Amino acid sequence: EREKKRCIMFSSEGHYIPGNSMKYTSYTIVRSPVQHVLSIYFHCTEAPVHRDRFKFMPSLDTWLETWIEAMRSGNTKEQNRLDKKYQCYNIINHQSTKLGLDHDPGNKEE
Repeated sequence: EREKKRCIMFSSEGHYIPGNSMKYTSYTIVRSPVQHVLSIYFHCTEAPVHRDRFKFMPSLDTWLETWIEAMRSGNTKEQNRLDKKYQCYNIINHQSTKLGLDHDPGNKEE
């Protein structure tokens, strides 16, 4: 008789930490950046869990333009300010950051 194996699945939006994650077989799903950013915006403006923070989110165009300007400036303080202002996700290299990749070692703290 074959040995039965047990499979436990869970999902997480936390950061990938190799030391902790390697106890298990880990899988990562990476989305198209455009689809992911749109999904984040609609999650921040429509998900019940963010209901008390909807008021902080501007129109999609304004939100994108603001984040693009902050990304181009490379100013991490401005990016952190936007993160607090909108009270939702920081979308700059979101997936790379969660995977622990050093996506922009040249970020300036101006």
